[in-house]
Amino acid sequence: MLKLLFALLFGLGVAKADHAYNVVILGDSVTMGVWADTRLGAPNGRFYWQALRAEVQATLQAFVHGVKVNDLSNARKYSKLIDKYFGFIARRKISGMLGDADYSLKPQLEARLSRPVVITEASVLAGSYILSTELLAKIDEYRREGTFSNADLVIIDFHGMDVVFAGSVDDFSQHVRVTLRGIADRFPDATVVVTPVLDVLSMVLSVHDLVTVPGGFMRAPMRCRDAYSKIGFSQSLGLFEYAPNIYAADDLTKKRQRYNAMQDILRDEVYALDGQDLMSGYDKFKGRAIYAIRREIGPSEWAGILAVDCIHPNIDGQKLLVEDLLSSLDGVVF
Repeated sequence: MLKLLFALLFGLGVAKADHAYNVVILGDSVTMGVWADTRLGAPNGRFYWQALRAEVQATLQAFVHGVKVNDLSNARKYSKLIDKYFGFIARRKISGMLGDADYSLKPQLEARLSRPVVITEASVLAGSYILSTELLAKIDEYRREGTFSNADLVIIDFHGMDVVFAGSVDDFSQHVRVTLRGIADRFPDATVVVTPVLDVLSMVLSVHDLVTVPGGFMRAPMRCRDAYSKIGFSQSLGLFEYAPNIYAADDLTKKRQRYNAMQDILRDEVYALDGQDLMSGYDKFKGRAIYAIRREIGPSEWAGILAVDCIHPNIDGQKLLVEDLLSSLDGVVF
């Protein structure tokens, strides 16, 4: 009788584990919820403390190793540096993709699927398609360790770093294809969702002159353009190299064309994956591939959804990202 009871309990445990809906996410600092508990123009005490810690860390790196944290010329080097020394700014618990808040992906999926959801994450702060091979290697390691066996849903959640890094459109195309082939080979039956590239240009130009950290004793107010300069965005994008508030129209047009080309490449590659395109090397993929919905954000709307660093989404922004993702899955997954 005891053996029978043990077998039944054990069997139920296996059934429950098998019943789980497995989600794999490749992501970046947006995925990780960086500074999501703040708002543009409204820093909190935790932000001041961690910003000071980050400033000290950046100064030490420059002094001891001669490494500048605002030098984005080498994407891999920059990403490894940022992830190693500044990971403490992540806010996974309140992240839309990784958190456990009521608006986060896991509880939202569980409510719709009536199944437990298990999320396996491979993210780095400056995540991009350039780093996808390293992140896929992390996923392989998790698999070998028995963290999960397969994926029902794979989310590729890179936002703006491919735009910020000064790589060519052709390089971007190659990185995207390597990423999607890697996913297709590992998870040939999964539903794959790819989030669009963030319109970094619109974001930066919409808020660059806003004060985000008020002035204090012997401290001038910090505007968003100051924040962009501190982490190298201004330098890499080249938007404010002519004057603090002026950009060259011709140069901006070229940057906009590059962004549009990257968006087209990503969308077309996702469509090729969904169609199991032989020429693209996706003929063994039997799942679904979805180019996610991304609502358009107007110039006057950016300030309301950004955190104090003028880059990452605050909680309201995180909620919008999850809403768009769930809308993308509607009719395919549930």
